[in-house]
Amino acid sequence: MATKIVDPVTKVTLNISSSNLTSNPLALSCTYNLNKAGTRNGLDLFSGISRRSHGSINAVKVLDETKVDDDKAHVIYIKCLSDVVTEYLEIFVKDGNSPDDANNLLGRVYANNAFIIPYAGHLDVFVLTSTTTLEYEIALFSE
Repeated sequence: MATKIVDPVTKVTLNISSSNLTSNPLALSCTYNLNKAGTRNGLDLFSGISRRSHGSINAVKVLDETKVDDDKAHVIYIKCLSDVVTEYLEIFVKDGNSPDDANNLLGRVYANNAFIIPYAGHLDVFVLTSTTTLEYEIALFSE
């Protein structure tokens, strides 16, 4: 008897709500599957959740573009584990082949917030922490 291999299904759900941001209550919701490029097949590689702390406030390379296939579907997840509202992570991308290449800041992830973004595999990803003890989680979903 043959065993049917089932593609994994990984869903992302984003909910944004506010009772006082606008004159009427706001409720946005979006749910989607993480799929391989150009298909409805689910992403089937997962790096696992890694908990990290740098011990410094220098930017550290967390994703090396040479270890990721270009032009395939990848999704990066990063969560700031701090409870201190003034602490944050800064997420940068840059060309790791050029030491003079400028850091391109994508944004800040503040306490108990998360960052999820598609990744094409063309640039290195760096994380800078606002304090030396700040911890965060990181994971990569890929095909």
